[in-house]
Amino acid sequence: MENQLIERLIAGKVNIPELLSKLTDDDLYKLFLESIKIPQQVQELVLKQIIETSRDTEFGRKYGFQKIRDAESFREQLPLSEWANYEEYSERMAEGIPDILFPGKSKYFIKTSGTSGNKPKMIPESELGAKAKQIVTRLRFVEMALSSPCIRDNGYIFPLSNSY
Repeated sequence: MENQLIERLIAGKVNIPELLSKLTDDDLYKLFLESIKIPQQVQELVLKQIIETSRDTEFGRKYGFQKIRDAESFREQLPLSEWANYEEYSERMAEGIPDILFPGKSKYFIKTSGTSGNKPKMIPESELGAKAKQIVTRLRFVEMALSSPCIRDNGYIFPLSNSY
């Protein structure tokens, strides 16, 4: 099962967060264990999907995402950057302007503590980005449950909240 999923992912025929969110915890964990054996392939796959998804955004057009085929061409197309290079994009996304850094509008913003500058940063997050974070959280809980005999044998409920 996990080898077929990895092959589908590598072929680029599925949306990674969407596929992973539909897996059972057991299948998700098995796929994770297989994928950590091929980290470079997985990272390149994620990069390709981000580039493909954002190709027609303002940022994607500005930096020629249509020319990016791999990590090397990504490094060639995009200059090194810092927050100041993204702040204006983030502010415009906060105003509700769509298709700037990723397709659509940002429904979520991650607020930093502001320790590296004068004010906290508001980093826009896509729905797929939020879904990816949920998957990582699931994996953490699965790993915790599998590695803790008390949880594994007796079961526990983890109260969680995404409210801000």
